[in-house]
Amino acid sequence: GEEKTSKEDSIKIIENDIPRTFSKDNFFSKNGAFTENLSRFLKRFYVLTDIGYVQGMSYIGGICLLNTCTVFAGFVLFHNVITKSALYPFYSFDDTYMKQRITIYKQIFGYNLQDLCFHFEDEGVQPNLYLYEWFMSLFSKALNVDLTCRVWDLIFLDGLHILYKTAIAILATLQ
Repeated sequence: GEEKTSKEDSIKIIENDIPRTFSKDNFFSKNGAFTENLSRFLKRFYVLTDIGYVQGMSYIGGICLLNTCTVFAGFVLFHNVITKSALYPFYSFDDTYMKQRITIYKQIFGYNLQDLCFHFEDEGVQPNLYLYEWFMSLFSKALNVDLTCRVWDLIFLDGLHILYKTAIAILATLQ
């Protein structure tokens, strides 16, 4: 039925996402050292949680695997990052929460990079075009593995306000 198709579609999305995860580093390529472990725990997460699988979670899972000693520890870290943090509303698509985060970001963006903020507004570039992906992946899709790990260290050490600081730093660098 419909539920089976949905499950099969999610499994296909997971299988398609994994080889694209840090593709330059080949950690999760077809024959990569961590491919099977990432596949197993993303599928397990999909089955065990109400969230299921959201495209791009493989990047967070990949960082968790690369920075823990065991697959189990990687899975626990991944599960906690997704379900027990301020990221959960992004994965559950809580519009009210996400709009609040965007509003906060716009204020910080306007204060720190006023000219760029006005330019983005003039060009119709809305923060949700890039910010959702940055926040939902904790920047792991936008940055290389080493830099992503540094950002994660800061997030775990200092808190989620580092998400905003990192977004501003990226835009300031690209400006």
